[in-house]
Amino acid sequence: MQKLNITPSLKTLEPYKFEALIIEDLRYNGKCRMKEIQSRLKEIPTSDILKAVYRLANRGTIGKEGADKSRIYFVVQKKQIEK
Repeated sequence: MQKLNITPSLKTLEPYKFEALIIEDLRYNGKCRMKEIQSRLKEIPTSDILKAVYRLANRGTIGKEGADKSRIYFVVQKKQIEK
């Protein structure tokens, strides 16, 4: 088995891990603008953050309010099914 000469960092994460990191960031910090998310995840390229946030929003995993630069993102609370 050949070893790769790569040092683990946030830049080497898979896209689904970026998404999990963004979800955790939003859970911890509440409703946030894109710039706020980017400021906390400085090691991750901005383009990767944008793609992950848009994917999550399109899937309905995170919600969005507002338009353009004033848009805020938040974790969507799943409704509990009553038994």
